[in-house]
Amino acid sequence: MAPCGLCALLLLFLLTVQTPHALGDAYDVVIVGSGPGGMVAAEFLTRQSDVSVLLLEAGDVSLQVTGGTDVPSYASSLGFTLFDIPGEFDNTIYNSENEAYRVDWIELSTIWLGKLLGGCSSIHAAQYFRTPDDYVTKATWPFSADEVNGGFDAIEKLFEYTETPSADGEFYLLEAYTIVSSALETVGYLSKTLNDKEARNSKNGTFGHPPYTIKDGLRDSPAKTFYSAMKDRENFHLLVNSKVLYIQQSQGQATGIVYQNESGISTEVALTDRGVVMVASGALSTPQVLMQSGIGPQDQLTALKAQGSFDGIGDQTTWVINEAVGKTVFDAAVVYASFTHSGMKPFLNTKRPKDAIAQYVKNQTGAWAIPGPVLTAYEAMEIDGREYEFQTTVLPHGFGDDYETDAAYTLALLINNPESRDSIALDGDAFNVAVNGSWYLSTPNDVAAMEAYAAKMIATMTDAGSKFLGSSSGSGVDISQWVSDNAGSVSHHFGGSCYTAADDASDASRCADASFKVVGTQNVYVSDASLMKEGTVNPYGFVMYIGYQAAQNVLKQAFSISSEDSATSSSSASNSAGSRAGLSPGSSGGSSRAASTSAYVRVVLGDVSLLLPIVLALSLLCN
Repeated sequence: MAPCGLCALLLLFLLTVQTPHALGDAYDVVIVGSGPGGMVAAEFLTRQSDVSVLLLEAGDVSLQVTGGTDVPSYASSLGFTLFDIPGEFDNTIYNSENEAYRVDWIELSTIWLGKLLGGCSSIHAAQYFRTPDDYVTKATWPFSADEVNGGFDAIEKLFEYTETPSADGEFYLLEAYTIVSSALETVGYLSKTLNDKEARNSKNGTFGHPPYTIKDGLRDSPAKTFYSAMKDRENFHLLVNSKVLYIQQSQGQATGIVYQNESGISTEVALTDRGVVMVASGALSTPQVLMQSGIGPQDQLTALKAQGSFDGIGDQTTWVINEAVGKTVFDAAVVYASFTHSGMKPFLNTKRPKDAIAQYVKNQTGAWAIPGPVLTAYEAMEIDGREYEFQTTVLPHGFGDDYETDAAYTLALLINNPESRDSIALDGDAFNVAVNGSWYLSTPNDVAAMEAYAAKMIATMTDAGSKFLGSSSGSGVDISQWVSDNAGSVSHHFGGSCYTAADDASDASRCADASFKVVGTQNVYVSDASLMKEGTVNPYGFVMYIGYQAAQNVLKQAFSISSEDSATSSSSASNSAGSRAGLSPGSSGGSSRAASTSAYVRVVLGDVSLLLPIVLALSLLCN
């Protein structure tokens, strides 16, 4: 008889060698990525009870409602995770202890994107802004301002945003707000409620308290709100710890996807005959998924094929040549200017102030209910015939080497709509971002714009009694050198990597059409910031709107369901427990993990009947 250990190894080999396996069910919509674009799209799609949706997330669960258990010790009695608590924002990102929550294929340590349920919306500062109405014109967006505002109205029925995130409705950390707002008023700035229609459409020379998606002192992001709304619907399924490797497609017709679980097992998921794939992996990862699937620029697909380790690239007869995939990627340019002022009392989140935490644990009030920024201001300038949109975000502490400086605060000075662009591409044997080295301040106009804005804001603060920590002089020469020395910081406002444009825009460079479908494909859509041709305010809110619009586009094109039909059927979406084929949809209390595990167990190994005689023979040898 063969040794039992050898038999076990042979059985294990038989059960794993035929990869990828096949998941038993086919789905109408497979969504790749659970960030705000993917999560919001999933909720609106699953309102149609006859549309089956599978949402895949490469990372793990996050907020308490998703089954998250990463709870700081001080909140153990409450169960609030690091992601629920706004004050933990600065302690979550750029923290080596949290690498499991970071997109891992990007080598640059300065880029910290979320790999967890909810994506970046579960870890960022939760600042939620509506875009100005003229953004649709500047970005040749394929929907009107009225349609965009209607989308914002629709998503805002599921969550709240507020200027006072503390559960008691009071403002905290007002020292920096008071210092900066007083200085801005001396040069003509006006205080506004920033998401009001009048304010967002007349932003130049305005400031206000930032609006947050925080409710009762807790993060109120899509992983809490939209996920909670759909988690028990029979037509919704979630897989966490499931990284999509590629879309199975030929000449633009997708038939399924292949994902890999945390054990390294690859599994196929099939689409129904009417099915679509929606890629919502974020502006940096979506191009990678597309190119690994044989959809992208000719040179990139050729390089991937030659590299030999990308299983999804297929034969070149199956490729979709779309030269725009991964091109024209942007991020808001930012430099950080720190100051001191006699009236400033810094708040250092990374030091976890005991008094603030004690107050927060008691009733979710106080400074620990705030993720960081305390004031937002806007200005516009024309540089060489181009209108630049600037933003100042005020932080209640110093930045970098000045973080712990007494009496310090910081202005993050941003260009929201830079000219500079870069590309995502294969670099050697792996993908890389910013392969051209031209992401930040790479054009003369961008440099001139940042220098002009920085000079004005630094002068405004110093004239009002603050001391600039970056230079002993405010002269133009010093400002130019200071901007050069401090350029290159990441703002994480990425976009443009698969941008859409109106059908009548005659834009030969667009990557996705007016329905967000990738040009050259029949059923592959995008639902994230990749679609944004130009930068604007903090993009979180607009990406949530994109999720809504992507769902409406797919319902109309793939399933002949209008937005009106979608609205009337939303109340009838099934919320009963259970799911198709026994796959748990994932709910609070940790069943998201169960959904992932059950999928790994319930794989179909091709034609299992061919293996049965061998398995039986091996089992006899072991006895």
